[in-house]
Amino acid sequence: VTSAVIKGESSTGNSEIQHWIESYKALEQDNDRLQRQIKQQEEDKDPGSSSSSNEELLSEIEELKQCLDEKTLEADESVEKYCTLIIKSHQLEEDNDALKKQVDFLSSKVKHLESRKEVTAPERMEIPNASEIPEGKNGRSTHKPEKRRRDLDVSLDTSGQQSPAPQCFAKRIKKTARRPSHEEDEVFELDGLPEVVKKGQKMFG
Repeated sequence: VTSAVIKGESSTGNSEIQHWIESYKALEQDNDRLQRQIKQQEEDKDPGSSSSSNEELLSEIEELKQCLDEKTLEADESVEKYCTLIIKSHQLEEDNDALKKQVDFLSSKVKHLESRKEVTAPERMEIPNASEIPEGKNGRSTHKPEKRRRDLDVSLDTSGQQSPAPQCFAKRIKKTARRPSHEEDEVFELDGLPEVVKKGQKMFG
C-alpha cells in the first residue's frame, strides 16, 4: 500500500467520521426535542385521552434510540479505521525517511569510491625505466650501430696485433699524400691487411 493510497483512505475516513458526528448531534437534538414534547404533553394531557398518544411517542423514542445506537457504532468503527490509517501513514513516513537516508549514504559511499579510484589511477601507471633502450621502427635497438662500431674497433685492434702491416705501409701513405688533388678522392687499398680492416677502412674512409 502506497502512502498516497493511505492518505486518500485517511481523508475519506475523516469525512465519514465528520458525517457521523454531525448525524449523532442531530439525533441528540431530536431526542431532546422529543423528551421535551413528552414532558409537555404529560403536563397538558387529559387523563382520559392521553394513553394512546403516549404509546406512540414511546415507540418513536425507541426507534430513535435504536437509530442513535447504530449511528454511534458506525462512528466508533470509523474512528477506529481512521486511527489505524493514521498509524500506517506515520509508519510509511518513517520507512520513507529511513530509505532516503540509506540512499544518501550509499550515494556518498559510491562517490567516495569513485574519487579514490581517480586519485589512485595515476599512481598505478608504469613509469618507463631510464635504463631501458628504446626501440626503433623496425623493432631493433638504437644502440646497435654503436655496438657494431665497437666490435669493428676491437676487430681492427686485434687484426692489427695478429697481422702486422708490411713495411711498405708507411711508404704507400706518404706516396698517397704526395698525389695531386684530383687523385685524393680515390680509394686506395692496403696490401697485406685483413678483409675486416679493409671493410672498416671503407666504412670510415
